[in-house]
Amino acid sequence: MKHTKKALVSASLALLLCFAMLVGTTFAWFTDSVTSANNIIKSGKLNIDLGIKAAGDADYVSVKTNPDKKAFNYELWEPGYTEWVNAKVFTTGNLALKYTMKIVAEGTVSELADVIDVYYAPLQVAKPADRDLSGLTRIGTLRDALNGTVVINDTLIPDTNTEDFATLALHMQESAGNEYQDKSIGTSFSLQILATQFTKEQDSFDENYDADAKLPIVAQSADELVNAINMVEDGGTVVMDADLGNRIININNGKEFTLDLAGNDLAVLKIWDGDVTLKNGHIGYPGYQGVSLNGDNSKVTVGKDVTITGEWGVTMFGKHNVADIYGTINSNVFVSGNVQEGDSVVNIYGTINNTEGDVGVALNGHATVNIKDGAVITGKTGIEVRAGNLNVYGGTITGTGSPVTVTPNGSGTTSTGAGIAVAQHTTKLPINVNITGGTISGYSALYESNPQNNADADLDKITINVTGGTFSTINGGTVKYSIADEAVHYTNTVN
Repeated sequence: MKHTKKALVSASLALLLCFAMLVGTTFAWFTDSVTSANNIIKSGKLNIDLGIKAAGDADYVSVKTNPDKKAFNYELWEPGYTEWVNAKVFTTGNLALKYTMKIVAEGTVSELADVIDVYYAPLQVAKPADRDLSGLTRIGTLRDALNGTVVINDTLIPDTNTEDFATLALHMQESAGNEYQDKSIGTSFSLQILATQFTKEQDSFDENYDADAKLPIVAQSADELVNAINMVEDGGTVVMDADLGNRIININNGKEFTLDLAGNDLAVLKIWDGDVTLKNGHIGYPGYQGVSLNGDNSKVTVGKDVTITGEWGVTMFGKHNVADIYGTINSNVFVSGNVQEGDSVVNIYGTINNTEGDVGVALNGHATVNIKDGAVITGKTGIEVRAGNLNVYGGTITGTGSPVTVTPNGSGTTSTGAGIAVAQHTTKLPINVNITGGTISGYSALYESNPQNNADADLDKITINVTGGTFSTINGGTVKYSIADEAVHYTNTVN
């Protein structure tokens, strides 16, 4: 028995010694590795151009490179006169595309268009010596063509088919009488080419990811813009190729589409029913609303390259609406106090600058306003909440007024001098303010008041939670947080 115990003790000591020797030792395993290097993510280039070879041209002249190049340029038309032009549509990009060519009028079309015939061939046809048009097909009068006839509708495929040719001829009917003297078609007209993606390139599945790509509709007057908005398909684009800085446009088509302002001005845009993404331009006119959501269940997205001005920048009147703001509003964002139900949302990513007015963002009605990282909001009061929900996740909010003043108002704003002001409306709707980030400053950074002398039972519906953010006073202010009413549910974990 003693020997057995002694053997057990010896074995235990040996085992402990083995463990001790293993401490700090690295185990070895079979290993291998492989690296996929030099991966590439690069967008393709969709590019289209029009080449014109008219009388006197030795070769095709690029319209993109030479924008003043004219296909038809003659002012002494008379019966029997014929103008002959060769055109080349080509791409220098690396993406497949589909395109259309149209003849588009700029200005009012006169009766002269009724006596000029349009002839076409889908290839390059040499100009005959005797005005023989038998090698071309008559597609109608010039008025027919200006009413939307597509001259060419085709595709271009890089490395396979990078150019298409066409021949156009305009011929004034010999029967045209004296009543057609001293007239013009309109201000002018254009050969317009519209292009978009075509199903050629493949992703991880097949080549059909862009099967639904739609050609844009170009409008060159207010009437054409109205027609284009009515005609556009879901997912389509309308290009406003005209300066309409004194026109009001209404959208009531129920469609989801992009309105490309093409660098132009529009006075007022009223959205009654639709989902509109705005690009590249300016909307606004002194004394008017820039963009308004007047109906229910609509949406507007203000792109980064859009500027909105006016007495009110973006205004929300209806229920269940959404406004996503990435651009610049040199005015205010206003949710009407008439909005007393629903789940409307305003997401602000861009810049609201209303230093010439009063409040940058006025939340008077029942909606939710979300202030995102990167947003910059400035006004005599940065944001005033009179109803609804405010969530501040980031951004910079500044109230430039000094000192803080509060004036009762049954239909508008009340406060100046606050970074964020809370002032319950006469509607006595609930208010929820949640601040988790951002930089907020004003004579008072956060200021609650009761300008309408609402009862404690109404003020009991106000909740203010501050769990993040940086708060500071400016313009001589000394009180960062001012909560006037004990009935308000207020918590603040930020110094």
